[in-house]
Amino acid sequence: MTRLITKWILYFALLVSFSYMFGGEAAIGKMLLMAAVFAVLNIILRPIISVIAGGLGIVSFGIPILFINLPTLYLADAISGNVLSFNFWTIFLLSILMFIADFLHIKIFKNYRPMGAR
Repeated sequence: MTRLITKWILYFALLVSFSYMFGGEAAIGKMLLMAAVFAVLNIILRPIISVIAGGLGIVSFGIPILFINLPTLYLADAISGNVLSFNFWTIFLLSILMFIADFLHIKIFKNYRPMGAR
């Protein structure tokens, strides 16, 4: 649960800051919904897509792993009511930044255990 909440906060901060930087509309409620949908989809779909792209990722030095967030972003955008009003390349850049944020999130919280857990 902690992982989902921290990813939700991380994605929300990325979406809002990216929206302000690139002149998109930043309705806070819609951005919260988009971040929540993206966090849930990322936790559910990322392992499935990683397994499918795994063999290709080994051959091509991990480049397909960068593109996992792109279809997930489009799916989360469609589910949450077309929050993102950017072109393809801007969303592609956002997906790369989310990949970097996920990587850092994994490195930071790798050994995290909630209080009381053994």
